[in-house]
Amino acid sequence: TDEAEGVAGAEGAGAVRLAWSVLAERPEALEFERGQALGLAEFPALRGQSGRPNRDWLDVAYRRRHRVSRPPLIFLEGARFACQGSGDCCRNVALHVEPEAQAFLDAMPWERLAPELAGTRLEPADDQLILRQAGETCRFLDRNDRCRIHAYLGTPVFSACVAYPYRFTETPDGVAVGLSFYCGSVREGCGAPLESQTADIHDRLSLVGMIHMPEVLRLTPARSVDWPVFRELEARMREVLVRADRPMADKLWIVSRLLEARLAGEGADPDRFEDEEPPPLDEREAAVGDSLLAVGLGLIAQLDPARLAPALVAPGGFGWSGTPLQDERFVAKWFEALHFSKDYAYRFDLVTAHTVTVLLYAAMLALEQAHGGRIPDALRARLGHFTTHLVLTRLLELTFERTPALRQTFAHLETAKVLTRRLRLAATTEPRRC
Repeated sequence: TDEAEGVAGAEGAGAVRLAWSVLAERPEALEFERGQALGLAEFPALRGQSGRPNRDWLDVAYRRRHRVSRPPLIFLEGARFACQGSGDCCRNVALHVEPEAQAFLDAMPWERLAPELAGTRLEPADDQLILRQAGETCRFLDRNDRCRIHAYLGTPVFSACVAYPYRFTETPDGVAVGLSFYCGSVREGCGAPLESQTADIHDRLSLVGMIHMPEVLRLTPARSVDWPVFRELEARMREVLVRADRPMADKLWIVSRLLEARLAGEGADPDRFEDEEPPPLDEREAAVGDSLLAVGLGLIAQLDPARLAPALVAPGGFGWSGTPLQDERFVAKWFEALHFSKDYAYRFDLVTAHTVTVLLYAAMLALEQAHGGRIPDALRARLGHFTTHLVLTRLLELTFERTPALRQTFAHLETAKVLTRRLRLAATTEPRRC
């Protein structure tokens, strides 16, 4: 190959033993400590991708560079990213890393780089190690919010750090490259188009792997579809959500009707529902909608308990009719990205994706009402990272526990339709530009 092997030895018991080896694109002079750290840095992300231990140094280095093909990448139109160096991704959110990370950390020359980190030991958690707990700042950030590990080696090491803010999802057409809206650069649309960064994205993908497509794709939990139908319907749903000429509540209703039509074996044409007025809620449906919202928003209230929790128990319940959503443009792009990633409560299930977006829309309305307008960006970040799987699952469980008859009366799509009608805005409004 064109690569040169770099080897360093260490004496021991009158003989020379191999201490570490790496592969490089060209011969390179490496200090012993940095070479050892670079070699060990290969292990954590590879273990995270493969799920099995590696055999030796050169095996790891070779697999790091040559073990995977470069599949086609699929991007959302207009998707951009460039790291702004805010350090926000290194705070607050809990992060677990691969068990091989400890050996790498032990090899870092902390006495020279940051003496206070010498002897760092990560606590175990199942088959991983805890890098940081929720609410904590990563211990490896320096005072300028830069990662000391990245600065020393010139690359991120842990698989979660390598992947962020990307989300990779396998499809028959290639790998869908999504983005996390926890990242401020993603929320603001900063950086170069993803299409111009394919080499870097392929390198990250080779380290962290992807969400694999299940054998069965679903329209609802009880109805499977093939990939061409799934792909077309998801694309239509995303097209509706990003339209600028209708408020979000109208668009969510159109998506509900689109899914209903497809369940009935009809075509997926959203134009047929343009001028349709949702039927009024009867007394029982209104009670169901309020029960669902009370449980779902009660769970979401942890995002901003000081402001949101009191608003949820205010007299009169959920009286949002006619209240415009101030952050319409952000919410539309966020929902589009959520669908595209296919990483929602139950992956590759279109009705679940829709129900999640309806609940998150309700959360945005409640948060804006509690804040008297557009919510702070820090709160948008937390909402963009919220674990919708736990919200949706617990919501349905609690609601069905309270009213067992709902399980038989309302299927998944009917639940989404009732919620949409309950939250539907009475008047259109121009989306606010950020």
